[in-house]
Amino acid sequence: MIESFRMHPMNIISSIIKLFKDSIVFILLLFVFNFRDVSFFIKVGRAVFLTFIIVRLILIVIEWSKTTYEIKNGTIQIKHGVFQRKQNSIPLQEIQNITWRTPFYYRWFGITSLRLETSTTSDTATVQLNAIKIDLAEQIEELATQYKTEITEGRDELAEEEANSENINDDSNSSHERTVHFIPTKRDVLKASFLSFSFLGLIPIIIVGYTQIEKVIDIDSQVEGAFSFIMSSWVLIVIAIILLITAAVGFGVMQTFLKYGKYEISSDDDRIFIHRGILNERSFSIQKTNVQAIRLNQSPLKKLLNFTDVQLISAGSEENGDDISSLYPFLPSDKAKGLLDELLPQFPLQEAVNKLPRESLYIRLMRIPWLWLVATGLILWFKKEWWFISPILFLTTYLSRYFTYRNTRFSWEGKTIQFKTGGISTDIFVTNRKKVIEVYTEQTIVQKKLGLATINTVNRVKPVHHEKLQDIPVMESENFTNWYQQRINEIKTE
Repeated sequence: MIESFRMHPMNIISSIIKLFKDSIVFILLLFVFNFRDVSFFIKVGRAVFLTFIIVRLILIVIEWSKTTYEIKNGTIQIKHGVFQRKQNSIPLQEIQNITWRTPFYYRWFGITSLRLETSTTSDTATVQLNAIKIDLAEQIEELATQYKTEITEGRDELAEEEANSENINDDSNSSHERTVHFIPTKRDVLKASFLSFSFLGLIPIIIVGYTQIEKVIDIDSQVEGAFSFIMSSWVLIVIAIILLITAAVGFGVMQTFLKYGKYEISSDDDRIFIHRGILNERSFSIQKTNVQAIRLNQSPLKKLLNFTDVQLISAGSEENGDDISSLYPFLPSDKAKGLLDELLPQFPLQEAVNKLPRESLYIRLMRIPWLWLVATGLILWFKKEWWFISPILFLTTYLSRYFTYRNTRFSWEGKTIQFKTGGISTDIFVTNRKKVIEVYTEQTIVQKKLGLATINTVNRVKPVHHEKLQDIPVMESENFTNWYQQRINEIKTE
C-alpha cells in the first residue's frame, strides 16, 4: 500500500515547458516574425494568446494541486478534476508495460516520469505519473510486478516451470536478479548514426539559423563573398566538402550517442528491461508473458550492414509510435536469434519453408497498380517532360511484387506462427497460438478462381494487432484454421 501522494512540483515546470513548446508557432508568428507589426489583427492575436497562456498557467497549478494518487487493495486510485472531481481505479494486475522517462533536469531533483499501460481500450487505460520520486517509482513498479493476473490469456512454458519449481523459488531474490544480455559497442553506435540518417538533422538547423541571422544582419554579401572565395580553388572546395562532411557526421554521431548511449537490454525471470539515453534517460519494462508477438525487420540498408530491428508487440506498443519497445533498432543480425532465445523462448525462430504457389504470382501481377496510375496521371497533367519517371515506376512496382512473391514464406508448427514477407526489405512476424485471439480467412472472386485465400490473425494489444498473409492455397488456409482450433485444448489444460 502507498498512501496518497501528489506529483513533484517539477511537474508544474514540465507542464509549462510543454505548453510553450506546443505554442511555439504562435509565439514566433506573433512576437518574432511580426515583432514590429502594430496592426489591429496582430494586437488582438497577442492579447488573446497572452490571456490563454495566463489562464492555462493558473489551471496547470490548480490541476497539480487537485490531482492525487493512492495505491491500496491492488489498485491505483486517481482523484482529479478542477471543476468536477473524478476518481478512477485501475487494477495493478492489468498493467502490462512500464515506461520510465527521466529528462536531465529531472535527475537534479531525483525524480522521474512513469507511464503505466494496460491492455484495455478505455480513456483511463494509461496512467501517466509525470514527476515522482525515483524510490516511489521503484515501489510502484514492484507492486505492479507482484500483482499478476490470475487467469491469463496464455501462460507460457517458462511461467509454468517457475510455478512448479518450488526449489527455485526458495531464494526470494533469485527471480529479481537481472541478467544483462546486450550492450552495443562503440562501433555499433557509429554504424547506427549512419543508418538513422541523424546527420541530416544538421541541414534544417543551418537553414533556420541562417534565416534568423539574416533578419538581424545582412549576411548575403558575406556568404556570396565566402562562396566565391571557396569556388576559386579546387583545394578550398575539397577542404570545404571535408569540413561539411565532418560536421554532419559529428553531429549525427553525437545525436545518436545521446539517444542510444548507455543502451542496455536485461531481464529477470519475469520481465524484460530496456534502458537508453545519456541526457534524457528512457527505460521500458514488460512482463514476458505480456508480449503478444515479435517482429523482425530489415530495410535494404540494414540488410546490407547485417542489422535487424526487433520489435516487441504488446499493449500500447502500436499507439505510442515510439521505438522504446524495440529491443534495439540496430541489433546485429547474428545476435538477434540468440537474444530472442534467451529473452522469449516461447517465440522460437525457425526457418519458414512453405512457399507461395505460382498462382499467387499471377494474381499479384493482375492487381491494378494504383500508385503507378495516379503518379502517371499527375505527371502527364503537370509535368509531361518528366514522362520517363512513369516507366521507371512501373518497372519498380512489378519487380517489387515479384520479389515479394519470391521471398514470402509461412509456417505454423507446434505452437508457433511465423510469416515472412517483403521484397527488397524483409519482415518476419512471429507469435504464439495462445496469443492469437481470432483468425479468419478472406477470398476475392479472383482468388476463388485460382484456389487462393488470405488468412488473418488478431492479437490482443492496444489497439488490436491484425496480421495477414495473402494468396496462400485454400487447402493451407483450411489447415491453418484446423490447427488454430487446437488452441482450446491448450487453454483447458492450463
